[in-house]
Amino acid sequence: MLVAPRCAIIDFQVQTEFAMKWEKNDLVYTILNYSPDLTRDEIREAIAAAFAKWSAVIPLNFKEADQDGDNVDIRIGFYRKYHGDNGPFDGEGGELAHALWPPTGVIHFDDDEKWAYKNEEKILLKKKNKYVYRDLLQTATHEIGHAIGLDHVRRNDSIMKTFYIVSTDSDGRYIEPQLYQFDIETIQARYARKMDTSY
Repeated sequence: MLVAPRCAIIDFQVQTEFAMKWEKNDLVYTILNYSPDLTRDEIREAIAAAFAKWSAVIPLNFKEADQDGDNVDIRIGFYRKYHGDNGPFDGEGGELAHALWPPTGVIHFDDDEKWAYKNEEKILLKKKNKYVYRDLLQTATHEIGHAIGLDHVRRNDSIMKTFYIVSTDSDGRYIEPQLYQFDIETIQARYARKMDTSY
């Protein structure tokens, strides 16, 4: 059976019909450890860019903390296999990451995957018809969607689709992943729209 790369949230936590959301607007995240595939600055930039996609459309603000502490709401890290929670990773090519809904605040990436950021050559590189690298920006944007309360959807016009599909244009060139209109409307229904405060 062919298993496509995917997010593991379905396996990792009990599904619920209740709308999970943060009850405050200012959230703090920290990155506990890093993948050797990218520099610390690249990982921090990718994670910040992923949070920014969501904060551009809803009234949540995300700030990075230098270290873990009681003020941290979302803890992010790169791990292999069993790593102390109920969702051990399966190695390269299967589950890419998982996250927990609010208010738990956990995002884990499988460090057996090869990660890339803003590197079209790596992101589009295939061997034996399979992608070698995973786009950290796309995966982080998806996992943050879970961390702020969204579930998977069965449609291709959503960053919250279960399976990893590289973001490309009609000519097969890499394009930076974005929220789709469906994602924006869904998250705004949960948190409200971002108010324009410019004058």
